[in-house]
This record gives sequence, C-alpha cells and structure tokens, in this order.
Amino acid sequence: MKRYITLSLCAILATTSMIQAVEMSKPKETENIKKDDMLLAIINGHKIWKSDFDKNFEQSNSENKNKKINDIINATILVQYASTQTLFNDKKLNLEVKEYEKTLKSKGKKFTNKDYRMVVGLTVIDRLAEEYAKNGISDEAVDSYYKKRKKNFSSLPFVDSIILTFSSKEEAERVLTLIKKVKKTEQKETFLKLAKKYGQNRKGTYIKREYKFGLATTPFNLKLFSLKKGSYSDTIIPLSDGRYKIIYCVNKGVVSKAPSRDELDKNIRFVIKYKKKLTWVSDKLSELKKEAKIEVKKKF
Repeated sequence: MKRYITLSLCAILATTSMIQAVEMSKPKETENIKKDDMLLAIINGHKIWKSDFDKNFEQSNSENKNKKINDIINATILVQYASTQTLFNDKKLNLEVKEYEKTLKSKGKKFTNKDYRMVVGLTVIDRLAEEYAKNGISDEAVDSYYKKRKKNFSSLPFVDSIILTFSSKEEAERVLTLIKKVKKTEQKETFLKLAKKYGQNRKGTYIKREYKFGLATTPFNLKLFSLKKGSYSDTIIPLSDGRYKIIYCVNKGVVSKAPSRDELDKNIRFVIKYKKKLTWVSDKLSELKKEAKIEVKKKF
C-alpha cells in the first residue's frame, strides 16, 4: 500500500510503516480474499491481512516483518481512537486532506479511501499531541536544556538568508520570473530591495540566520539548507498555511562557538515540544492497548 502522511506526524510516530493505510469501515471478509493472502492480526474486530502491506513487506526479513505488523497494529489503534474524536469530522481538516489528495493525484499518485482515513486519523493524533505539548514550556526549562548542552552547540551548521513571503501563488511566481532575469552579481541587492515589500525586518536587517537544530522537516527547511551560498530557490515554496516563499542564501557554514541561549530559544522550544508530543502519543497508545482486544495471528 502507498504511504502518505504529513512530515510532522511521520516524525511523531517515528516510522513510515506505521502509516500504511488500513480500511476501518469495510470488513475484509466481505471481499474476495486471494488464496495466497494471510490473516496477520485482529484489532478490536478489524482484520489486518498480508495484502494490506506493500511489496516491500514480502522482501523484509522476519524481524522487520514482525516490526511492521506491530507498527500497523499501533497505527490502527490510534486511528480507531482518533475516529471517536470530534476533530475527526472537522470540515477544515478534511478539506486539507482532500487538497492533499488532489495534489497527489495530479502527480499521478494513488490515494484510496483507506489512505484518506489513515491520514485524517493520524493527523488528528498529531493535532491532539500538539495541543498537549504547546503549553508549559517554561523559560527555566529552556535555560536548563541550553546549559546542559551548550558544548554541543559549538559546531552547528547555519544559513543566513533573505526570505520573501507571498500571500498568493500568482504574485510569488511573478516576482520569481523577474528575479530570474537579474544578473547573478545583482541578485543579493535585488532580494534586499524586494525584502522591503515582501520580507520581515529583523532588528534593522532582512537577513535571517537559521541553525540546523530543532527544526521541523518541512519542504521549506529542506530547501533552505540545500541552497549554496549566493543561490536562490528557483521554484516557489508552498507553506502549509497557504503562503509561498522564495529564499536567497547569503551565507552558510558552521559556527565556531555556541550561539547564545536567546539565539537558540526557538530551536530548543521546538525540541522540548517534540519530546512532549512523543510522550503524549506513547502514553495514549499504552492506555489504549490496555483496553484493546489484540490478536496476533501470525509471527514470522
């Protein structure tokens, strides 16, 4: 089966096999079962079959096969719980997933009803974990984290960049077209001029430094750290909030001494929040498994 999920949730669950789509509403036994299919597990009455996995499952060794079965059991339990939450039927969330579906299909990729339900369910889990984790990150916790790990921050990769932000795709594409006509020697100055309209002033400058630590794995951050010094993103970068960005890399390298606590405040808070999300998901899963009826029918 195809695997589709948001990057943030993929990180939360710490595995890609956990997001394989599982049909929760249509019992497998009502379908024509292939003769070579195999029942692997039953979770609260829902059956997991070998055919629910992609072709890589058959090629895996016994240890990995058993791990994938356990992962899909955990994912199934979480999605079953998510389906009982009001957020599962939230119109905005479902519209977001439908837009995601359209994007994938426009690229020739499949996205079944099974994929849809799994993405909605695990997105609900991610949102619930996010709600839990966003509160209670004190300055004292950030101070403590920084002091304990300060020596580890003395060689952090960094990127200095100029970031242009647009509310519409059309405007972003129009500006990018203009940038592509500019000589390389004039690109930095052009970005600085454009930043007066499309950038965010930071203490008198439009150049922002970002450290490669405590950042979400998003298309924007991946592009940011892949750029070479003196280059820019040659395509617009869509954000999850509907905006678009273009990046110019002013400089990049590795720091010779640890950045200050204040410079790393945002990064450290992200890491603390991420750990809190992991804890919430782990605790919720343990709680649900105590109540769940789980039957593993096959071990490899």
